Amino acid sequence: MNQNIFMDTMDYKAYLELLEKYKQKYGFKLFSFALMPNQLDLLLELKEGSNISMVMHDLNSSYTKYFNGVYHRKGHLFRERFKSIVLEKEPYLLNLIQYTHIRPLTLGLVKEQGEYIFSSSIFYLSEMQTKNAVIEDIKKTINVDSEIAEAIGFLKKKFPQKNTYAKYAAGIISEELKQLSQKLENANIIGSQEFIQSVKRQIGEKQSRIEPREQKSALRPQFILYLTIILASSAAFILVFTRTPPQTVIAPREKTDSPAKTEKRIPILTPAAGLDKTVWTVAVKPKEETKVKYPHFDKIAFKGDKVYSEYLLAEGYLASNYSLTIQDDGTLVWETMQFKQGTEDRAFLRGEINSAAMRGSIVLRPKEGRDATFDYSTISIR
Repeated sequence: MNQNIFMDTMDYKAYLELLEKYKQKYGFKLFSFALMPNQLDLLLELKEGSNISMVMHDLNSSYTKYFNGVYHRKGHLFRERFKSIVLEKEPYLLNLIQYTHIRPLTLGLVKEQGEYIFSSSIFYLSEMQTKNAVIEDIKKTINVDSEIAEAIGFLKKKFPQKNTYAKYAAGIISEELKQLSQKLENANIIGSQEFIQSVKRQIGEKQSRIEPREQKSALRPQFILYLTIILASSAAFILVFTRTPPQTVIAPREKTDSPAKTEKRIPILTPAAGLDKTVWTVAVKPKEETKVKYPHFDKIAFKGDKVYSEYLLAEGYLASNYSLTIQDDGTLVWETMQFKQGTEDRAFLRGEINSAAMRGSIVLRPKEGRDATFDYSTISIR
């Protein structure tokens, strides 16, 4: 039997209030959303350096506490597992917004797009909305003005003849969205042949552990990252934008000890062939004074699409899937979140791999008490 995650209007509003709270905390942009009885779709752009696992953990755990308190239940409402898909930004931005907005229609919840009030469609189609107290209340709950302005600006530039979202949405051929849905279901990289080859080339270069290129690609196509999060009873689609790398020639740089001022990331697929079946022995030290104990040495192992710490595994934390990106300087960055069996404790693991060396952090988040953060660096790899 499916478990609904929204029972009435107050539940939808509570989730949106939390979404606004963590939107402010983590600085992400929210381009569109659709909250439905047993699933939800979000289209967002992460602030550079943000950790999607921590964002969704905070958002969903807070809502679970609200939901369990109101309905006198216990246990998890969400299971946070991610699948990543790389998409080219420019051809898909507007269609992905509309795809999010028609989800309630495809599930038979309404007959017209503008009828569904728990969706950002009511913001984009505001000029077509009749005055409604609930709609006005929702609009006061979450602020997406800047994101809509950005999307409409993109629309006017791309389709000057369709200067409103309503005109754009009315002109979309249903077959286009059907094809997009099939691509999201079946493909790992979506975009032009040039874009697909660019992503594959970057994956291949890094995974083959060759020496850094003497010159990088002159063009880095725009991209977005599609993530899926699984609920307790159904799938909710989270479409996540990452910042667009500049389309300029990047001159080769001398190696320096100082970090780059900015980090630009190109998402790639998991599992990474270059990481699979590797075991990294690392030295661990607390980032700041803490009473939480952690051994001075640990091993981080990758197996298939899973990663685990030998110490955390022994402590009851489950091995987990991980996301993987490649920064503009070729550094691989992976991250994951793990659950401790029988508790609500979490562990957030992150690593940066460059020149066969890895450094990163492990954040232990107990149900009660403060986070404990540990930094680590590679001693050996096999």
